[in-house]
Amino acid sequence: GSVVVKETAADDESGELTLVVIGQTLCGGDDAFVTALAGFVVEPSGQSSLHYPTLTLPAPINISSLQLISATTSHSIVDLFGITKDGALLTGTLSRGDSKTKVTNPSHLGLSDPVTFARGLTGQGYVLSVSDGTKTAIVHLEESAEISILELASPVLNVAAANDSHDMTTFVASVSHDGHVSLSSLAKGGADLSPVAQKIRHGVNPAVHGAVNGAYLHAERGTLNLLLTTLGGTSTMFRASAVDGAKSSTLSLEKLWSSEEYLDNVKSLILLDRSASLLRAADPTPSERLHLQISDIVNRAQHFRSLLSSEETSETGGGDDIADPFHLSKRVLALALPPDGTGDQHFARVFAIDSISGQVEWGTLLCPGGEHTLVPSANLGGDVLVISQCGDELTWKALSVDSGNAGAAGSLSMKSAGNRKLIVAPVPLEWKGIAVVLVHSGGLEDGATTFVVPPQASDRVHSFLVKQGGIYLHNTEDVTGKSSLSSFRLISSNSKFLAEEVAHLAFAPDEKIHSITYPEKDEVIQSPAVVAGDDSLLIKYLNPNLAAVVTIIEPGAVQAAEEGKTKFFSDFSKNYGQKKKPLGVTTSELNSTRPSDITTMPGANAITNVPSIFVSLVDTVSGRILHRNGHAHAVPINNNGNPSIPLTISENWIYYSMWNTKTKRSELSVISLYEGMMDKYAITATKRPEQSTTLSSLDNSVRPVVLQRTYTTAKPITTLGVTQTANGVTTKALILSLSSHQLASIDRRLLDPRRPNSEVRQVEAAEGLFQYNPVLPISPQAVLSYTHALEGVKKIAAAATRLESQGVLCAYGGADLFVTRVSPARGFDVLPEEFHKKLVVAVVTGLYVGFLVLREKSKWIQLKGVWA
Repeated sequence: GSVVVKETAADDESGELTLVVIGQTLCGGDDAFVTALAGFVVEPSGQSSLHYPTLTLPAPINISSLQLISATTSHSIVDLFGITKDGALLTGTLSRGDSKTKVTNPSHLGLSDPVTFARGLTGQGYVLSVSDGTKTAIVHLEESAEISILELASPVLNVAAANDSHDMTTFVASVSHDGHVSLSSLAKGGADLSPVAQKIRHGVNPAVHGAVNGAYLHAERGTLNLLLTTLGGTSTMFRASAVDGAKSSTLSLEKLWSSEEYLDNVKSLILLDRSASLLRAADPTPSERLHLQISDIVNRAQHFRSLLSSEETSETGGGDDIADPFHLSKRVLALALPPDGTGDQHFARVFAIDSISGQVEWGTLLCPGGEHTLVPSANLGGDVLVISQCGDELTWKALSVDSGNAGAAGSLSMKSAGNRKLIVAPVPLEWKGIAVVLVHSGGLEDGATTFVVPPQASDRVHSFLVKQGGIYLHNTEDVTGKSSLSSFRLISSNSKFLAEEVAHLAFAPDEKIHSITYPEKDEVIQSPAVVAGDDSLLIKYLNPNLAAVVTIIEPGAVQAAEEGKTKFFSDFSKNYGQKKKPLGVTTSELNSTRPSDITTMPGANAITNVPSIFVSLVDTVSGRILHRNGHAHAVPINNNGNPSIPLTISENWIYYSMWNTKTKRSELSVISLYEGMMDKYAITATKRPEQSTTLSSLDNSVRPVVLQRTYTTAKPITTLGVTQTANGVTTKALILSLSSHQLASIDRRLLDPRRPNSEVRQVEAAEGLFQYNPVLPISPQAVLSYTHALEGVKKIAAAATRLESQGVLCAYGGADLFVTRVSPARGFDVLPEEFHKKLVVAVVTGLYVGFLVLREKSKWIQLKGVWA
């Protein structure tokens, strides 16, 4: 037969030794069986010691059931357990002395054909669970080699055991396929396992948290702790503080705490106002109108009462009944996925979390092993649409933001789509308060299909496409050697969807798409122009179809280019700069990477400064590259083991960061795009320039003027975000997540690419420009995370409040979910905390009372003068 290596963790506190057991296998059918075992200990140096003699087993053991445990820290004895080919239980020891084995007949276990096997360790021996698919035998192996058996009526997924050293009672917990937990006990000297509680009411709802898939026990001095885990990522700790001996028939459990483990792997997140549910009805019924009016009266009364107190209204948490007139409290809707490697049986979850208290308000299960997307309604007040691709089905449901209940749900067959990549495109329509989306698969391939979610809105979508002339979508292919972006138009013809190709952009053969970033759809832009210091206007280039595509060059291609073995750059190193430039920028500052930056080595065809990362600004409708930057000696930044190039787009600004291997520092690049410039005399009472209010991506004559600066930071940047405010008046701030696990804020004026190299002129100072300095300081006062360490932040979400000076940020994606308020321009519309509200009320009240007294006295004096 063949040879199999079975490795087990050594019971050594130092963790420096590993026990390896080699077994000779006998192959038969689909299973393999071990017939003989031998083992040795491997040290870190690679040397082996403590060899075990070969042990010939009395019966072949199924490899999948073979369990090996190092019984001593010296590894002199190894306990082994397994199920034989005939379905018997084999137990024994492997040692340098006499190895022993024992085979227990399967009929003694009460099982017909054991197929699954698990084990737990106690102070009195081992606990094994052996199942045949319909029932389970819980086997307790004592140190005296005696066997106790307890039969259960259902198969077991997991078994755990704990020993109470105070009264020498062993507790055994087993989890069945249906998620129920059974608890049994074995007193010292007892011959049988006694059931303590069957099907414990453990307070974990399988419909909400997923079925229980694991139980872990710890017993000490009459107190039993039970930890349950579910397929939905919920971990719950219980305590049985009163255990009345081993023969108790009931056991009361107290819930200590519960944790949602999947919140450390949030894929996407939406910030909603807590009062969003009150805005749901566009045409409220009389009862809804009455509810809105009563809620408004209560909120105004509580707000007025808070003005008279010293407590901050914003610091009170959770619930629509609490006055929050400025919408500082948010409801966080998070889509959390199981960690990689957990298998296809673990469920994805959608959570609603209160941003103030951090409490999970509700959670719902999504199908396991699928792709999921959250789509909010247009006014952020309706239900949230969740689209899931699970196998050959596309399921959808509209979740209430208040309770998490699905008001509407359905499924569509995806067999015709195959394994093609799905494109989820929201349509500016709603159906009963639910967002309407188009789900397209296959791009322009044969057999591409398009679905409408929810299907009841299909007629409205077809009418919309006919009226608008179609909708533009794009698809990417990021296979090495064939990275491209395809743009196509989806139209409606005779109530059928047709895809027409518009453009196709192919990147260089050695480029691979790393990431694609899009502008924020709901970002509020206060003005389409910037007023310069000399009163001229810089017109912002605002293109909703813009996308920043980051591509990485394979290391082998970079090396070949440096050695002159390939013509890598071709047309991709062209400069897309314009002659027209805004105030304060020289021509050399328009672009940082040009063909002239790539130099040829003397006497050879090789070149230096070969870019390894490209950032391309692409119009996703026309497929044109509007601007392209190459960065030599650049590599992605390590974010907890994930290579990332953080990038974000806000208005006409693009920010991104990477690591420079040559200078050994983190670099932050800032790009601003402008359509052009108008002097201060371009607009007068009698003169108005011709300007279009619409932007067509298919107009090739429109190209942006590109300005760029690069800065360096003391610590690598792992994630980028931008603040949002209600009206966009407040100066935006760039939010940085640093490798030091901090969240910091930087005023956007410090990042302006128009900062001059030379001494600042008067017109530039009037605009607030500073002289360019490549070192970007991060003030300790700008650290938003305070003393908290934020692990593995991958994304930053922002939301506005009703206060223009205030915004809300949420950093997520790692082990922490961090929500905080931010004031980019300080609280110019908020009274300071030390403001004496009671004194102001007292002064106003006193003035009013004095006014009434003086008015009456004046009347009395006038009347007295008349009678005099």
